[in-house]
Amino acid sequence: MTPNTEPLQFVLTDAVLLGSLKIGGLFPLSGIGSEFFREKPHNGALLAIKHLTEAGFEVEMLSADSGTNPTDGVAAARQLVEENNVQVLVGGFSNDVTTAVAEQVAIPKQVLQISYASSASVITELPADSAQDLLFRTSVSETDYGIVLAKAAYDQGYRKLAIFYVDENQGLSDVFQENFENWGGKIVSSIQLSVDVASSYQNELKQAAQEGAEALVTLSTPEHTSVYMKEALVGGFFHKFLAVVATQSKTLLEQMVGVAIPNGSCAAAPSFVETASRDKFNASYQAEYGESSPQLASENAYDAVIVATLAAWAAQANGEVITPVSIRNHLREVAGPPGEQIEPSIDDLKRARELLQAGKPINYTGASGEVNFDDNGDVLAPLDIVCSQDGITVTQATLMPNNFEVVGVAGMFFHGMEEIIHYQESALGNLVADVMLEAAKSEGAVAALTNTGILRTSIGEGEVTLAELLMTLPLGNTLVVLEVTGRELVAALDHGLTHAGGEATGAFPNIAGMQVNYCDHQACSDALLEGGLVSSLSIEGTAVEMDKIYQIATHDFLANGGDGFTMLEEACQ
Repeated sequence: MTPNTEPLQFVLTDAVLLGSLKIGGLFPLSGIGSEFFREKPHNGALLAIKHLTEAGFEVEMLSADSGTNPTDGVAAARQLVEENNVQVLVGGFSNDVTTAVAEQVAIPKQVLQISYASSASVITELPADSAQDLLFRTSVSETDYGIVLAKAAYDQGYRKLAIFYVDENQGLSDVFQENFENWGGKIVSSIQLSVDVASSYQNELKQAAQEGAEALVTLSTPEHTSVYMKEALVGGFFHKFLAVVATQSKTLLEQMVGVAIPNGSCAAAPSFVETASRDKFNASYQAEYGESSPQLASENAYDAVIVATLAAWAAQANGEVITPVSIRNHLREVAGPPGEQIEPSIDDLKRARELLQAGKPINYTGASGEVNFDDNGDVLAPLDIVCSQDGITVTQATLMPNNFEVVGVAGMFFHGMEEIIHYQESALGNLVADVMLEAAKSEGAVAALTNTGILRTSIGEGEVTLAELLMTLPLGNTLVVLEVTGRELVAALDHGLTHAGGEATGAFPNIAGMQVNYCDHQACSDALLEGGLVSSLSIEGTAVEMDKIYQIATHDFLANGGDGFTMLEEACQ
């Protein structure tokens, strides 16, 4: 399966073509940067077609060269749509090609478009796609890269930075600057470079260095970067760089920019977290092409083809004609919870086909990660901060872009110190229990019970970010609603309160929607259960009846008997 490198030439894959679904693929087979990316996403898409065909799906793909420029990209897309009647466009690679194709071809012609590499923030809410919902992408938005890189730069001690960017990355530059300055840093120089690569950037480097920048943020093409990074190092203008990159391969990065990456230089890159889905894809890619996946959008292109096909078959299984709109209508449901998990393999795709035909939900977990499209057609995925260190690339952190989103404001300091919360009622414990009850009321919960063991740190007064909440509740517990008798509930409280003022075990209870009186340290003479500590318990102002069933919100750890709450595990059974 060798990609065609002639502009505007079309190549049918070697899949069995039965015509039920026709996909048009736009790939950077020529143009700026194509020597680095040319066959990578194309290979990923071809592999997806092969897997789908062997799994029994009737799908074909026609591949076209976008030329890595809007003019050729639009011409190729127009031919795919108007002459070849494709129902889905997969592409483009560059931001300008994707937006031009969307505005001039896909949206006017009501054809679904899924980009596998474009990251421009404008794609999130492209005006032409307003109320259309036809533009999606399996790649992470540059907004996410900008947020993560800005936080990493600030955490590494940078306070003054300069930015070089090209027009295509204006949005990324703006996001980086906004977030870096929000953290307390300053952009002392921001210089837009012409799309045409100059022979020298000495003047721009002098300007940026004179402003006192501690490092240079490079948001341009490899062709631009290879020129000014060499000049920056030779001329002593800069010795450290920050960037957004499409791969974690240090060898490939150095090949792209034509210079050894200096120690201490860092970049935000697609996360290289090992997952079962990625392992399956990599094994297939290695078997097909004789090399491991280079991570240059090959996984994302694979996922775009797979999820479009699964959505088409979900529509067909629902009795609908396969059209761009019917595929769009099922795109989110086949690649998000709930549903049986489907991974990138022929066997899993066969199972997906059977489940869809039976009308059962599926959740495709992609080679590139979760493919859970939000309302704007974007996906959220972890990003790595990778740095050059002693000749190798080292991953310093893996971050979720929304970790730094402000999600609320705390009007006080909520102590999370173990010596406080493990022995007595606390404001933090009450807060978490209250939130659990509020979230579970729609499922009929009348009260909530949790334990202090899930609380790991304090919440400071003022703005609260998602990252702070995740540090306070880092264990990933799942909210559940149990049916328990009054007797089981009292027994659970007795168990947790046994440790009040004694050994810290994390079992001390936090409650919401309940009023409890109990004896400290020793059994009550008037305990509700023999030898217990609870002397009275009411819910919604009414005394609890021992044999009555109550809907109680808790989390999966306690429901499975964790911290000694075996009575809750028995209630589950």
